[in-house]
Amino acid sequence: MLANRMGIRVAQKSQVIPNIELKFLKHDIDRCVLRDRLDVRIPEGQLYISPLEIQIAYKLFLGSEKDIEDALYLWEIFGDHLDLDRLRTWMNLFEVEGGDYGILV
Repeated sequence: MLANRMGIRVAQKSQVIPNIELKFLKHDIDRCVLRDRLDVRIPEGQLYISPLEIQIAYKLFLGSEKDIEDALYLWEIFGDHLDLDRLRTWMNLFEVEGGDYGILV
């Protein structure tokens, strides 16, 4: 899988949640995600995640029921801390709207 530059999902043995997907850079969007990453500090150290604004817009773009639920969850938890201009930019890039789901930007 790695030789073919495919992403892999990692979780603790015998568990599905929590998990994380590790991917290779393939597009300019991937480079933006890496450049603008968030530093999350945990007791064991730190890890980096993609900006929440990109995650929300991308989940809406994917459009499955699960992805939309994920986008709504992120909006509900972090909505007061998001950069709405940045979220609008990503939603426009992915050509999605959030109004139908209560994600109003």
